[in-house]
Amino acid sequence: MVKIDCYILHVKVGDTWYHWAFLFKPHPSEITEKEVAKGLEDLRDDFFNEEIEEIKVEKKTFEVEVNA
Repeated sequence: MVKIDCYILHVKVGDTWYHWAFLFKPHPSEITEKEVAKGLEDLRDDFFNEEIEEIKVEKKTFEVEVNA
């Protein structure tokens, strides 16, 4: 088993929250402001023409079984 950190963007546009897992790193990990900005750029380019009202970043760690 290996541990993977998953970073999830929670973005509020209007009255709706959107959730997007945008980055996966080996555990333990930290995220940089640049990586968050890149994730937001990708998400905004693909989905939103409206103004983003609120942003949250969440990190979840998962154990993953690797079959070689």
